[in-house]
Amino acid sequence: MRILALVLLSVGCASAPKPAPEPKPEPKPVAVQPAPEPVTAEAVTIQDVKRILAEAHSEVQSCYEAILTPESHPDVDLVLRLYLRADGSVIRVEVIKMEPDVGGLVACFSGVLARLRFPADVEPWELEFPIKLRAGGVAPALP
Repeated sequence: MRILALVLLSVGCASAPKPAPEPKPEPKPVAVQPAPEPVTAEAVTIQDVKRILAEAHSEVQSCYEAILTPESHPDVDLVLRLYLRADGSVIRVEVIKMEPDVGGLVACFSGVLARLRFPADVEPWELEFPIKLRAGGVAPALP
């Protein structure tokens, strides 16, 4: 068996060499445009949210002051949730917590919150935040 392998090897070496393949042309560079940055929830910053909520500050405070009476001026702690479309418009305002429960307060300012516009996202999203209403003004609730 070994001899046969040597014979085949020697025959293979004795045959005419094959011509070298022609060099392939170099590929031409193609200009690639970077993909646009997708809009995501991470693109919406807490500063964006604070700025937009600050737009409603005076109207929310006015609603609160309208319910105050000389006998009743409770401090009110709220937690609200806004349901937002992908375009940043408000679908619904939901009260998660209100202590104490003050009738008419949310009805007064929910229209104000419903008109707010937040930055767009790729899908609908929710925003939950606290509000502290005090007789001396709205206490800062977001750090």
